[in-house]
Amino acid sequence: MAEARHHLQSVAEGIHIPYNWEYADAAARTGAAGLVATDVGKLARQTDDDTLWMLVDDSPVTWVQVGSLVATRRQFVWIIGSPAVSTIGQIRIPWAATVERVDSNTQGGTSCTFNVEERAVLGAGGTDVLAVDMVADATGETVVGGFNNDSLAAGNYLTLDISAVSGVVTFVSIMLTVVAET
Repeated sequence: MAEARHHLQSVAEGIHIPYNWEYADAAARTGAAGLVATDVGKLARQTDDDTLWMLVDDSPVTWVQVGSLVATRRQFVWIIGSPAVSTIGQIRIPWAATVERVDSNTQGGTSCTFNVEERAVLGAGGTDVLAVDMVADATGETVVGGFNNDSLAAGNYLTLDISAVSGVVTFVSIMLTVVAET
């Protein structure tokens, strides 16, 4: 009878890893050279965000993400009718998370200026997520990167701080996208 030692082995002893390549970041992965048609369907690990990618075409090089990052992306959304200067919407963060982007737009009026704040205690001061206040307008605005605070702690609260409204804004929509550490 064969000995059941497979779970005790290392890569050097014959255990196989599920991916064929390892790349430091997206630029290295998408710029990979030497891929051929027989590589299609093989996996690559991207180490900067610990994601897994499958090669679906070798010319042009095309990857599809199959790792867990997509499954852990979450959004916090505020849709506020007739916004006014105020602090509203204290939402509890159930898990530690990293801020990925903030999207906003308005309907009616000219603009709505705001920031999202992380607070450890309801009603207490906190730390702005955005490095500068964001100005939502009818064309839509997006901030990706350059955050003042992009690491959110589990159990803390997100609060929307509206600091200015220009014109008669009917609605402002704000979406904070995070990658949860679940």
